[in-house]
This record gives sequence, C-alpha cells and structure tokens, in this order.
Amino acid sequence: MPGLVTFFMSKENPGGAEPVPQSALFNDTKELKVAFQPGKTYFVRMVNIGAFAGQHVWFEGHNMTIVEVDGVYTHPAEASLIYLSAAQRCSFLITAKNETGANYPFVASMDTVSYAITVLAHSVPEADTYNVDTIRRLPR
Repeated sequence: MPGLVTFFMSKENPGGAEPVPQSALFNDTKELKVAFQPGKTYFVRMVNIGAFAGQHVWFEGHNMTIVEVDGVYTHPAEASLIYLSAAQRCSFLITAKNETGANYPFVASMDTVSYAITVLAHSVPEADTYNVDTIRRLPR
C-alpha cells in the first residue's frame, strides 16, 4: 500500500487518478463454478462490493429476469447482461437450460470505459485482463 500511495501522490500521476483495479473475484475466487440442474429456476442475488469499478455480468446462452435492484422489488425485466455499479445490488431469476451437453460460462467483466478519461493511458492494464478469471500484480 505505501508504494501505491507514493505513486498516487507523485508527479507521475499529475491528474490524481485513482488506482485502477487489476483483478476481480466472485465469491472469494477467480474460478467460481455454479452447478445448475437442467430446467430448474434459481434466485440469484449479486452485490458489487467494489469501491471503484462497475461489472458487466452474464451467463452465456441464458437470459435473466431482474426482480430487485438495491433492495427495491421491480416489475420483472428480462436481460441478457446486468451492469452492477460499485456497491449496487441486484436479484434475478435464471432458468438453467435443459441441454446438458455443454458448460455455460458465468462471466463478470470489469467496466473500463471511464478509465480512459480518468487515468493516464500507460497505467491502464491490457483489455483482456479485466475478466474475473485473470489477475495481475500491482506495480511496486
């Protein structure tokens, strides 16, 4: 942490941009596996406990029915992707496909759109490192 504070306060960071997150976890892991039974509907509640970055979340090949956002029940709305801002909560229903011949990835991808505006270009990690299944070390 001291190295990060030193960089944040240095002339190498003239705009005072926040440190860019370089990894993400779901349920304390980078390799979350969710076992679904074919045809069964599940209630899922997600929270983005991050302090800076939003997350795009989706289940490949499945739609979700959003039923609650930030503690307020809503009229059901179907979505193929959910965006969770920092500290946002969302609950949805998802029905597993009856097909058992394939695994369907559960994907969370960090929102990087605002980084180009708030962070110097040389400090933004490569675009393929923003998914939950990747991790990078912080600079020293």
